[in-house]
Amino acid sequence: MSGGADLLDALGSHPLDCLLLDLQMEGVNGFEVLEVLLALQHPVPVIVITAHDEPGTAGHVRDLGAVAYLKKPVDRDALFASLSAALTHREIPSP
Repeated sequence: MSGGADLLDALGSHPLDCLLLDLQMEGVNGFEVLEVLLALQHPVPVIVITAHDEPGTAGHVRDLGAVAYLKKPVDRDALFASLSAALTHREIPSP
């Protein structure tokens, strides 16, 4: 997939266990993808990765449903821990 629009187009036809999402994409950006996923109540856990860390961004993406926020260059251990937490979170049924 090349951008947020392609991802949103493919949501119904490709099951996702976890989504690694960059905020800076051409066309539909990562914030807009998160807003759509939130509006659809899509259950996929999202890990946001960005090179453009701005004050308040981490809290904003978490408010939009992201389970983790990582800054580039991404630390391998932090990425694996985030993936593990996201996949574990997906297996826990909601109350």
